[in-house]
Amino acid sequence: MLKKYVFVCLAVFVCMVVASAAMAIDMNDGKWEISSRVEIPGMPMQIPASTTTECLTKDKPAPAPPQMPAGCEMPDIKISGNTVTWSVNCTQFTPSMMSKGTITYQGDSFEGVVENEMIQKGGNMHMTVRMKGKRIGACD
Repeated sequence: MLKKYVFVCLAVFVCMVVASAAMAIDMNDGKWEISSRVEIPGMPMQIPASTTTECLTKDKPAPAPPQMPAGCEMPDIKISGNTVTWSVNCTQFTPSMMSKGTITYQGDSFEGVVENEMIQKGGNMHMTVRMKGKRIGACD
């Protein structure tokens, strides 16, 4: 269940960046190393950080863009300089989920955070996904 939730959150994050910010971002094309760290308050153990590499370009500035999951909508997308902010509501999942994210690009690096709230009986679950990316060379 938690892995599915994490995947949906990251998928929503990636879709938002790709759909909204491709042309307005100060980024350099190339091979990027992307690290993600998930934080869940009250969790007795930390989820291990993950790192991937991928070729990113101004036309495709975010990693592996999956399709937006059915039942999710993006009512609020804003671009200001190199920063993209958004919100996502996924109501067809049980439990439902709401996310707010921000990512800022600076040439050969980016940092971002996605705040997620899973609404369920017995109490909501909050999860934060922190991402960092750095350009490590030319695409293969």
